[in-house]
Amino acid sequence: MQETYSSNWADALFKVSVSNKASKSILKMPKHYHENIKELFLVLENEAVPYKQYDIRKMEGWDHAYRIRIGDIRIVYRFLSNLN
Repeated sequence: MQETYSSNWADALFKVSVSNKASKSILKMPKHYHENIKELFLVLENEAVPYKQYDIRKMEGWDHAYRIRIGDIRIVYRFLSNLN
């Protein structure tokens, strides 16, 4: 099962889904990261690669996969299109 984050589906361009394993990892992180990660998910709803706001790098060898650094942590994500 995946957790979904959204501020307003009508305005969002992308849907952000987080695996159970990732959700558990986020909950184990220090509390000060929780708001930063939540803010990141809201930004990702409207921009697949928010390079102006975050330290972001394309993952080599993967299609549409990126790494975002927030403080001491790294979040690896990918975006998929045309999913029903």
